[in-house]
Amino acid sequence: MIEHKIINADTLETNLFQTFGNVDIIYTDPPWNDYWVNRFTKGKHKSFLEMIEKFITQLQDFSSILYIEMGKSNIDNFLRIMKVRGAITLNLWTLPYKKSYSFLWRGYFKGQYIKFPVELPKLRGDNKFIELLKQEQNHSTILDPFIGVDGRTLFMAEKLGAKCYGVEFSLLKIEKLKAKYEKITGSQLR
Repeated sequence: MIEHKIINADTLETNLFQTFGNVDIIYTDPPWNDYWVNRFTKGKHKSFLEMIEKFITQLQDFSSILYIEMGKSNIDNFLRIMKVRGAITLNLWTLPYKKSYSFLWRGYFKGQYIKFPVELPKLRGDNKFIELLKQEQNHSTILDPFIGVDGRTLFMAEKLGAKCYGVEFSLLKIEKLKAKYEKITGSQLR
């Protein structure tokens, strides 16, 4: 049985590297707009751009391969900041999403990452991402800094036989995710 770990914390206020150590893959779909509106109204961040910069700063300690999903409204700021911070972009895929589209960015900050390119499988739903992660040379530990209530990264890790670490700000979302995980797998999530 794989032991996954979900913690209740604010991703932007937690040292992810210190908490989890290095992981093979960081895969996340940050709640860009919801998170920013929440933080902005509480006075924690002056701008959306500041929130993106703080999130990217969190990732710089890792030598992991990064997969970050985002909507089209965030892509320009994100790419500009990643370039300034010295991130290496390996792939940028456009993903169809309902009536619009989103992007999946793949890259890294440091280390000697050689395996290139990875192709986006022509599958639908989460199977596309599971097959994508299987192409990476290492995929035994996956971190999702914004795991959320749907726990997509958790269930992808489970299917890959990988350990998943996740961070979620809302205790209610963690409890819902634990119940969902137990219902689907029959195992308890700690």
